[in-house]
Amino acid sequence: MKKKLLWSVGVTLLVSTLIVGVVSAAANHIKIVVNGQEIKSSIQPLIVDDTVMVPVRAIAENLGANVKWDGQSNSVIIATKDKTPEIVATIPEMEIALSAKENEGMYEDFTLQVKESKRVFDWKNVSNPTYAPELLLNDIDHDGQKELIVILTTGTGTGVHVTEAHIINPETLLETYIDDPVAILLKNLKIKISDNEVEIAISDQKTVMDKEKINIEPENLFSNIAFNSICSFEVINDQLSANMGIQISPAGFIGEIQISYTLKDNMYQASKIEFKKYD
Repeated sequence: MKKKLLWSVGVTLLVSTLIVGVVSAAANHIKIVVNGQEIKSSIQPLIVDDTVMVPVRAIAENLGANVKWDGQSNSVIIATKDKTPEIVATIPEMEIALSAKENEGMYEDFTLQVKESKRVFDWKNVSNPTYAPELLLNDIDHDGQKELIVILTTGTGTGVHVTEAHIINPETLLETYIDDPVAILLKNLKIKISDNEVEIAISDQKTVMDKEKINIEPENLFSNIAFNSICSFEVINDQLSANMGIQISPAGFIGEIQISYTLKDNMYQASKIEFKKYD
């Protein structure tokens, strides 16, 4: 098969695999549509031996990438452009701003700025503005100085809502770590499931529920309880807590466990764990 190499603004490579949707393929005209928008190119696509050949440069640059020819390695190099960070949360009166780059539905590459100081963090948050990062200033370690609490939503959807919290010293921008709530429950939660009952024991609290009163069809019940699809951090009365949904079927939650945190040994650890049954 005879291959043609077409040159445009340096070089444009024709590839044998069609990587975008082709709306119509007539002998003399082929449309290229990227993300619903027709794009134009000085180099027209071709049909060679029943294979559609399209210009890489026109497509890649439309998607925000750079294209160049490397003669030494005989390669066409495609590189995506760095995205511009955008501010996703602020506390203007304290000159605090949190910025990040959006990438495929997630914010990443976070930069926290407090007045003239900046620090980069490897955090993630969904880019849906409904679940934008939250910034709070509270004295949660009760030392007379307020901490900066950053609450991020890392996952959301049907039956899923997961957040994480980060505690930052606004003077030094150093982070004090939080004990993982899932790890806390794995160490402290005891569950017994029988044919008729579900028993949840945590700390000195024990709750027994009749399966018949849960109003979930027996065939939909899990063989064990799940608690990692709902995790919501919040600060109430200068107290950091995490609320974990207790799931017993694909759409059935029987209650939540609230973990209250206290600073101990330079780490926020569980000081109280309490199960709250749903009506």
